[in-house]
Amino acid sequence: VCSTCWLIQPQLRKMSLLYGAYIDIKYHMGGLLPNWNNYSRGIINKPDDAAAHWKEMGQIYEMPISPDVWIDSPLASSFPPSIAIKAAQLQNKIKAYNFHRRIKELLFFESKNISDIDLITKTALEVGLDEHKLIKDMGNIAKVKFEEDLALADTLGVSTLPTLIFSNQLNKEFILKGYQEFADLEQVILNLFPEAKADESIKSAIEMFQIYPSMATHEFSYLMGIDKLESERVLEELKQSGKLQKVVSKSGTFWKLNS
Repeated sequence: VCSTCWLIQPQLRKMSLLYGAYIDIKYHMGGLLPNWNNYSRGIINKPDDAAAHWKEMGQIYEMPISPDVWIDSPLASSFPPSIAIKAAQLQNKIKAYNFHRRIKELLFFESKNISDIDLITKTALEVGLDEHKLIKDMGNIAKVKFEEDLALADTLGVSTLPTLIFSNQLNKEFILKGYQEFADLEQVILNLFPEAKADESIKSAIEMFQIYPSMATHEFSYLMGIDKLESERVLEELKQSGKLQKVVSKSGTFWKLNS
């Protein structure tokens, strides 16, 4: 439920796209919202505060983010979807990433309460996970893995989400906290791996969707290096040709690759 973790998605995707050959990314859950009892994190103390904060973030950044979930169906805790993500990681790394991404879209774009177990099950099935195993693992081993993530965050003194920890085989380390521009991510990678060369092989829009099957208009524009107007023209053409689906919400527009 960390809005900054969502808003930084274009930069993280670009980092993976250009330097994926040099990096192995591991996701750990931060446990941002245990519950609302005596919750206090900065200016946020209750669901209405979260709604106001997300609305403000949506006005500052270009990634679509809707505050409606905190008004219509507020999450009581971020722990259930976090544990579900740990359960997905036990099955398959790529499918777990797709599950994690889809959970984000449901929350930030579609304003769905992602702590709902039926929604978690449906999403697991959608990305090709064994939904029965996922639910079973959520009750035991995935919960343990989630608790290990919380313990790791405590050991490392993580108080800001996201916290990005970069290290190489020589144990050289850089830590970046909060929202980052791509140039900052790239500089850290080049400091750790001076021989790294950006992979500029992706040329076409459809190739981009074959790597990232769902993107906001801003993400597509950001990754392709073209302006919003040109992006919308290209995306509409792909929709007209039957290659993409267009999904519109109050917060913005998403595009999905047709199977």
